[in-house]
Amino acid sequence: FGYAITESGYSYNYGTRLDFAEENWRLYWTAGQTNRNGDFGDFAYASGGEYRSDSGLWTTAFSESVQGEIANYDFSLSAKASGNLWEIRPTYRFNSVLDWAKEESESHNSLNIESVVRMNRWTIRPTAGFNWRRMNEFGDSAKFGISAVHRF
Repeated sequence: FGYAITESGYSYNYGTRLDFAEENWRLYWTAGQTNRNGDFGDFAYASGGEYRSDSGLWTTAFSESVQGEIANYDFSLSAKASGNLWEIRPTYRFNSVLDWAKEESESHNSLNIESVVRMNRWTIRPTAGFNWRRMNEFGDSAKFGISAVHRF
């Protein structure tokens, strides 16, 4: 709970948060509302979590937030595999925003792949990234990169 008085009036907010952690799981839930000069703002709600595999090979995370007529959902899945000289880290993300008042939704996807090779004082890092809304747009915004660094 918080309360503030300023020259332009007063405001207060109230809410709660609950966090849970058990081995590889992390979860949270939160809700609250603000009142400014007698006008209540939209009730806000959010929840989310993360799971990490025992091996550290992959992680998944999700979250949702709702404020008024707008809902926002996020999901990600990432992995990390490595050997003595190399490492690869792909990450997929999905975001969706729903506007119930306008009966509209918009979704975005992204896939990023980064790898690292270390050998003979060289570090070579190729990357690739893709962003799309519909599958037929998958390659439209593709970005590729490579960096090579030699340490003397």
